[in-house]
Amino acid sequence: MAFVDNGPGMKNSKQVFDHFYTTKPVGQGTGLGLSIAYAVIQRHGGRIAADNPPDGGARFTIELPLAPMRDATPESREQLGVEETAVHAPLVGSVLVVDDEPTLVDLQKEILEALGAVVVGAASGREAIEQLRRRSFDLIVTDLRMPGGVSGQDLFRWVESNAPESTRGFVFVTGDNAGDGSRDFIDSIWARCVMKPFAMDDYVRTMRETFDELRRPS
Repeated sequence: MAFVDNGPGMKNSKQVFDHFYTTKPVGQGTGLGLSIAYAVIQRHGGRIAADNPPDGGARFTIELPLAPMRDATPESREQLGVEETAVHAPLVGSVLVVDDEPTLVDLQKEILEALGAVVVGAASGREAIEQLRRRSFDLIVTDLRMPGGVSGQDLFRWVESNAPESTRGFVFVTGDNAGDGSRDFIDSIWARCVMKPFAMDDYVRTMRETFDELRRPS
């Protein structure tokens, strides 16, 4: 598949798949959209390339392998289906991402939406509570330390009092490596935690594990 436009082309087509590479102004992009697309296509056994064709514009070419299903036995098709589901199954669910750093909210939204989730961002614990008053979420991914009087721990306690069924879907993303009892709190409620700065594979693995846990009976 080839996708071509008639714009001015790319400034550097060799860098567009690099993490955090962006030509947008500060605050208007994370530079992760194409790197996520690259990772998703690569995991499906394909490849994506970018270039500026001679007649102008920008071009993205995607190659994907044919699924090896036609000559497979019923047993191997069933096994392949299980493996594919485990590795590539979309994250079908809703996620509330809470962080006072807009770039980190955008980054997590891009990752989770690329995996199939419906994501809403909140810039503070108070804003998160307002969102939770309107609707519930399958997953609540929150920073631990936030200004404004409502920390990640406060947010958990609010959910515990007002929507206790949602406490199973908490994941903390923080750069605070203990010291004030935060780690003890996370351990005491058996919540998962991703340390900043995080690698995308670690982040995705944690989210998948949490979704899988939610599908099991409590």
